[in-house]
Amino acid sequence: KVKVKVEEGAPEDSEDREEEGEVEYTTRENETPRIIAAMLRVNLDRVLELNRSKYPQLVPCSRFRRGTKLLLPMSATESPKGKELLARKRLVKISKRGRKHRGGGGRG
Repeated sequence: KVKVKVEEGAPEDSEDREEEGEVEYTTRENETPRIIAAMLRVNLDRVLELNRSKYPQLVPCSRFRRGTKLLLPMSATESPKGKELLARKRLVKISKRGRKHRGGGGRG
């Protein structure tokens, strides 16, 4: 595990992230981790940490192509913009195993 400096009020270690869950965000053209973190009121270091395994060169000013999938902490859904993006399906809740929650029921 990589230890990162967290901002005041943010969970103190990555164990909190595992309990809290994650969401998948679909980017727009030229969005950056910094812009996304500010818009959804989440910790920028956590955004970078969640996505470094998939995007090793990721830095705060990295620009994304439209449709890039990012992992964000579940707390992203608590901001007004996060609630709006959930409704538009640009923000999707996922399970700890990485499978998307579609609602509805069991295996069928």
